[in-house]
Amino acid sequence: VGDTAVHFCVQSTSKPITYCVAQNDLGPDEVHKHVGYEPSGRPFNDVALDERACNAGAAELTSKLEKIKNDPDLDQNQRETLLCETSREWKNSPAIPHNPMINAGAIMSCSLVAGDSPSDKFEKIESVWNRLCVLDKMGFENATYLSERATADRNFCLAYLMQGAGAWPDNVDLTATLEFYFMCCSQTATAEMMSVLAATLANGGTNPLTGDVIFSEQVVANCLALMNACGMYDSSGDFAFKIGFPAKSGVGGAIITVIPGLMGICTFSPRLDEIGNSVRGCEFFERLGAAYAFHTYDYKGGSASQVCGKKNPAVVDMPSGADRLPAFLWAAK
Repeated sequence: VGDTAVHFCVQSTSKPITYCVAQNDLGPDEVHKHVGYEPSGRPFNDVALDERACNAGAAELTSKLEKIKNDPDLDQNQRETLLCETSREWKNSPAIPHNPMINAGAIMSCSLVAGDSPSDKFEKIESVWNRLCVLDKMGFENATYLSERATADRNFCLAYLMQGAGAWPDNVDLTATLEFYFMCCSQTATAEMMSVLAATLANGGTNPLTGDVIFSEQVVANCLALMNACGMYDSSGDFAFKIGFPAKSGVGGAIITVIPGLMGICTFSPRLDEIGNSVRGCEFFERLGAAYAFHTYDYKGGSASQVCGKKNPAVVDMPSGADRLPAFLWAAK
């Protein structure tokens, strides 16, 4: 419905895909050594990291220090050497970005995508997007890319903050990583294309049009969990509470949402609210969530066609009596 074939910049709706590709390359455990999975409670571009990772590591290292101090089998030299090494390990415990759906976390995800240069990484990402969207080739908005580079002070600040905190993996080129991040955000797609991407996530990582297995089910599950908790900027909690299905918005005006096992949807309407989400997109999903029991925690068991005053998507109303024959013939056709 509407301008479904108009290309627009994907902007922050690129973040879930970059995160999924990083998981494909390194595995979730390695990725989450460098980026967390907690809502930040802060603006998406806030200059802040999650120090809880440091605190968790500090608890483990405190216990380790106590064991070294009280180990009767160690002589004084061995004890002092181990205490020095453990103290150095404590000092180097990194603070990390809260999650991959905010700027700092998305920049970190970009650093974890395999490739020798920004162009190598972008070639991989573009290939994945083309496999996800299939209806048309991805585009690129060079003006947006140049604008992102020219106004990147805050993102450079985040990158240097992560460098100072020891969050980066080894041998990361900070500037090249930011270049790649800007390239990811500057891709263009249509609402039709993005709806296939969302449907692929709803289908556990397998493109429903081509049968192409792009991501594993576990990679998609991790991504959807974070989209549900962190995908709508500073209104993520409000969206999760009231509407209740995974979503990711971008300042280009797009919102992708995923109803796992059922469908994926993309809306595109550029007018944004004060948080940075599409006004009409949010309104559409509010109405959709009010009409159908798509909320993650809506009860969908049993055979009732209505759940909490909403239509139950798990129940298909079948025609009865004389109405069944025309329906059957239409289906056969």
